Amino acid sequence: MAALHLHRVALLGTSFGGILGMALGLLRPGALAALALNDTGPRLEPLGLDAVRDFIGRDPAFASIEDAAAFLRRILPPLGIPEQGWRAVAETTYARGADGRLHPRWDIRILEAMPREAGPTELWPLFHALPGIPLLLIRGEESLVLSAETAHRMREARPDMGFVSLPGIGHAPTLLEPPCLTALDRWLARLA
Repeated sequence: MAALHLHRVALLGTSFGGILGMALGLLRPGALAALALNDTGPRLEPLGLDAVRDFIGRDPAFASIEDAAAFLRRILPPLGIPEQGWRAVAETTYARGADGRLHPRWDIRILEAMPREAGPTELWPLFHALPGIPLLLIRGEESLVLSAETAHRMREARPDMGFVSLPGIGHAPTLLEPPCLTALDRWLARLA
């Protein structure tokens, strides 16, 4: 934000990005104009976190984009992506390295920053500290990361928060789903 001279932002955070958004709301509450949380919240379920850890901590080093697309289609939860869309997902997930193979676009060592706890990750103080800004929660109903119970508790704590629940979608929604686009438009309109 400092490098771009942004003093106040509307932030949309998917998974860990939403956790960072909640932390920003605590550390710099005046910097957040609005926050949308995509399939993340103040309680993260262990089973879902294990799946995330397995995915982000792995570098399969694919030989082809077709191999990468097939891998993603096989291991990711249901996301409502049509068969022909998996290649585009692979192209935005992996980049060709100096060795000519396809590697994740993130540093897989990020896994080292994720605690390995036996129970759920509890971050309720971050959520409760969020300022009175427009909030939106998007949840895939098949998510193993954000439970229906946690989403319900979040909505009870912040009844002003917009909410989208996507049947048949796991962690994390692509945000291209029509209900998401409508909700995001409404969320941004609250800033006007």
